[in-house]
Amino acid sequence: MARVREPAAGGIPASESGDGSRRYTHRAAGGPEATPVSAQPRHDHPGSRADATDATRQPLGTAGTGSAPLAETRNAWIRSVVAVLAIGAGGVQAAAAGTVGVESGLYMAFFLGVATAQVLWGAILIARSPGWLVVAGAAGNLVILGTWVLSRTAGVPVGPSAGVALPVGFPDAVSAMFEAAIVIGSLALVLGHANPQTSLGRAPVAATLAAVVIVIAVAVAAVLAQLGAIGFLPAGA
Repeated sequence: MARVREPAAGGIPASESGDGSRRYTHRAAGGPEATPVSAQPRHDHPGSRADATDATRQPLGTAGTGSAPLAETRNAWIRSVVAVLAIGAGGVQAAAAGTVGVESGLYMAFFLGVATAQVLWGAILIARSPGWLVVAGAAGNLVILGTWVLSRTAGVPVGPSAGVALPVGFPDAVSAMFEAAIVIGSLALVLGHANPQTSLGRAPVAATLAAVVIVIAVAVAAVLAQLGAIGFLPAGA
């Protein structure tokens, strides 16, 4: 049986239960008696505190759930621009096949082969971007870029211009810049683990349109210069 002790300060009686814990009855003056409250320390269930902690804890690498959509948007934009760059570079190479290629069947085959590969690769990249395709495109454009650098420094080892350092023209400089950008963009896609299934519709419309318009305008100017339609821009050799 609980023993009733003397009223505590404020006129609130206290009782002590058989287990030694003290129970206090809180009652406002003139109000109804409230439920007794134990002064014994509360011991929460061990799992409840752990569950609350786990609910607010995020695993490493998952902080900021907006990072995944942002990466997909960036990769979609890069993929769009790289694809257009490849098609533009292929157009310049095709124009070179119709001008420089007439000097040699070997040069004609080279420029037509490069133009076809670049245009097809860019068109496929618009639909899908599997890692092996991106890597293959980067490697191929790096080889083409290296061939151009060799032709403008020491000269290519075969053909009518063997061993002759050719001058830099506007069209071939544009093609070389496109190919360098393709290599950089492809590496960004590979290192960024771009999802090959990501739709290009995720790319920001304004930024994508601006990049595409600029690339197409420069490519068209390079093609026209190679064909001799723009007199103040030197054609490539």
